[in-house]
Amino acid sequence: MSFTLENAIERKNNNFDFIRLVASLAVIFGHSFYIFLTNGYSEPFKQILVDNYSGSIAVYIFFFLSGIFISSSFVNSKNLAHFVLMRVFRIWPALITCILITVFIIGPIFTTYTLHKYFFDTQTWKYLFKNCLMLRFEPRIQSVFANNHLNEALNGSLWTLPMEITCYMIVFIFGLAGVFKHRMTVILGVVVLILVCHYLPRLKGYLFINVQTKFFFAGILSFTFKDYIILNRKLAIGIIFAACVFYFLYFRLFEGVFYIALIYGMLILATSKIVRKIKLPGDYSYGIYIYGYLIQQIIAHLFPNIKAYPSMLLTVPLSVIAGMISWHYIESPAIKIGKELSQSYNNNAATPTYGTE
Repeated sequence: MSFTLENAIERKNNNFDFIRLVASLAVIFGHSFYIFLTNGYSEPFKQILVDNYSGSIAVYIFFFLSGIFISSSFVNSKNLAHFVLMRVFRIWPALITCILITVFIIGPIFTTYTLHKYFFDTQTWKYLFKNCLMLRFEPRIQSVFANNHLNEALNGSLWTLPMEITCYMIVFIFGLAGVFKHRMTVILGVVVLILVCHYLPRLKGYLFINVQTKFFFAGILSFTFKDYIILNRKLAIGIIFAACVFYFLYFRLFEGVFYIALIYGMLILATSKIVRKIKLPGDYSYGIYIYGYLIQQIIAHLFPNIKAYPSMLLTVPLSVIAGMISWHYIESPAIKIGKELSQSYNNNAATPTYGTE
């Protein structure tokens, strides 16, 4: 019997928490070469991929996995309230906590303004409210980390969250419209959305249709055809070998084949016996992601001459600690509250028929 993606997404058959953990650390690794001085070194993955680096690759993985599991969440939700509450309580409690810490603790410590001027600066409150809502990303409070090597964003990792939330909304709308009831309507829905945004640039800006969200769409399609996608190590090795060949012989095709190799290889790795044996006490990836850049900016401010590689000796463990605290004291309790609230709807809600055929 072939091992398919349908088998792989069963909890007992994978360790995607570990994959997300590695991806969140890859974001910190990639950002190190921009936030800190490089001492002549360049980001290793960018040397190979030219237009991408380890951080962007990690985000692609996040979005692809999100496309699979958010689609699965909607299809398997007992009711619409459950889906919405779980998304809200997964994203916003940790995010709002991070923003509050940034504005009311980090900001006052590292601002170049007096406290009076800082708290009466409209940019301070714009950063707070816009990023708590996360409909649009507000990159900075000008007075905070103003003298850092990279000061265009206070917490640059947060820029992907509006795209993520938009993707959740797309899944919700797809579900309400019955798109998930048939495979062909899922394909049609994704294609139409991409085409409409391609020919209506203004709409594209509102829907954040870009490379990251296209990986999310790939995740939706992968979930839709999960019983047809066979995971095979030999095939993975073949795809990786093809990517290597194209890199040297025909670089224009390399990027596309590389992405396929990346995603397929990641699925193989996540379901391998050795990775499944790794037991993590929590899903720390989101906390690491939302605090990592902020911690890097703090270290860059305190040690302005520190270089990219040495910086990771500080930023990685501190980010992991932040992720652990966020998971155990904010995220996990919030998820439990979301489940408890959604449970109150279950007795009166009929089982939805959102599944694919």
